[in-house]
Amino acid sequence: MMQEEINELIAKAEGGDAEAQLALAYHYCDEAEKKLALFQSLPSGSPNLKGAAVMWDKNPITDAVNEDRRRAFLWFEKAAGLGSVEALYELSVCYERGAGTPSFPEKARKLLEQAANAGYMPAQYDFGMLYLYGKTNTAGEKEFPKDEALAVKWLLKAAEQGDSLAQYQLGECFEEGTGVEANEETAIAWYEKSAERGNELAYQALERLKEE
Repeated sequence: MMQEEINELIAKAEGGDAEAQLALAYHYCDEAEKKLALFQSLPSGSPNLKGAAVMWDKNPITDAVNEDRRRAFLWFEKAAGLGSVEALYELSVCYERGAGTPSFPEKARKLLEQAANAGYMPAQYDFGMLYLYGKTNTAGEKEFPKDEALAVKWLLKAAEQGDSLAQYQLGECFEEGTGVEANEETAIAWYEKSAERGNELAYQALERLKEE
């Protein structure tokens, strides 16, 4: 993105345009990823970056990565405040990963649930997967309950909107009887929907079922 385009986005974003705020946030996310890739490609003995792999906050490249992530978070936050459900979802990702903000898993899950309830497909898929496996912290303590029936409920919402990953996962659930009564015919139907959208895992599942 050219600097002139960025300046235009900034002007619109500062004027309260939620779409511009969202676009600007994604721009800074992209910039952070580019810088991170550069950092990871450098040998550990590069000038001024010796030991950078274990000194994340003490070198110019990773400082710039952190600054881009912080900017992205702030623009996602502004867009979410103006009602952008997509930005709400991205905020949940930021809080989960600790990108541009300290990590707050509980807050991340609350925002994820809000975005899922608002009908945002990626949030519905993520929320379904969260219920499918549950989550424990590093101490082995349960942070989020596993509930396979609720997992199927949310995966179904995403699948019905055309999410190929959710469609594939539903195929597995119906094939294995996870959170729902096993039904191979229904499993095949969901695998086929997912395969139609190019999901290679769904193709493999269909081939496997044909051989059995």
